[in-house]
Amino acid sequence: MSYDLYFKSRDGARNILYDNFRAYFSDRMNYELSGYQAWYRNDDTGVYFCFDYGAFDSDELDLDPALLPMRFTLNYFRPHIFALEAGPELEAFIKHFDLMVSDPQAEGMGDGDYSSTGFLAGWNNGNEAAVNSILQSDDNESPPETLETDKIDQAWHWNKQRRELQKTVGPSVQVPRIIFIKTPDGLETGIQWLDGLPIALPRVDVVLAYRDRLAQRSYLIKKSNLAILNYEEVVNHLADFEEHDRDGVVPYHLLDYKRTPSALANFIRKHEAIEGQPRDHIVPPDQVLNLELVSKLA
Repeated sequence: MSYDLYFKSRDGARNILYDNFRAYFSDRMNYELSGYQAWYRNDDTGVYFCFDYGAFDSDELDLDPALLPMRFTLNYFRPHIFALEAGPELEAFIKHFDLMVSDPQAEGMGDGDYSSTGFLAGWNNGNEAAVNSILQSDDNESPPETLETDKIDQAWHWNKQRRELQKTVGPSVQVPRIIFIKTPDGLETGIQWLDGLPIALPRVDVVLAYRDRLAQRSYLIKKSNLAILNYEEVVNHLADFEEHDRDGVVPYHLLDYKRTPSALANFIRKHEAIEGQPRDHIVPPDQVLNLELVSKLA
């Protein structure tokens, strides 16, 4: 299930060639051209969507013949940040080629000028219908992973600006992505941290600590493992490190040292190991829904 948006030339001409389509996306960050598709994938935020060029599918043949052979597609059953990130990219594309839109979605824009509020309204309405359909389906054997909207927002804003912060703090300090981690208490925000190495540590719920140098010995053998640390307990060991505020973005502690402080290293080391690899505990952003939406439809 997806949100599909079509395009018309403002002057009625069908004069946008594939070479123009390809040239536009070849210069834009996070796009990969594959055949007649331009895929947007942001590895930091986990958001993706697609622009297509070419003939429409068989179920689209009854569309307005004046439409250009281009389509924008954004999947449903996704958290709201997918539409928030797609909106500016969609608007830039429309502005560059001076296009109008044809929006068949309920509560959408219809035929005419693009508007960001109209796009978000149409996608949100369709996404709610898709989520409701899947939740009510007999094939829905397990509830989806959910998280509060403000936490999804905070992770998204941090991840969008992660690269800029990395430039600021330099290559010797890790700036991690905020990820979603399954814990005994449910899904929570977190980061991955290797061996207490220098890091810009954002305010999250938990820390997924990968321990190699800091792994405990068992029968004189040191074996790499994972542990889940409570963020507030980590902060209790950071009295010597200032928390930095950023406008509209999650604050962070800058832990820039030559050697992990012994009290912090001991704290990381002492926690009981958990089973599995990091991928066993991490939920990708496209598999996390807004808690408020799911609660509304339950």
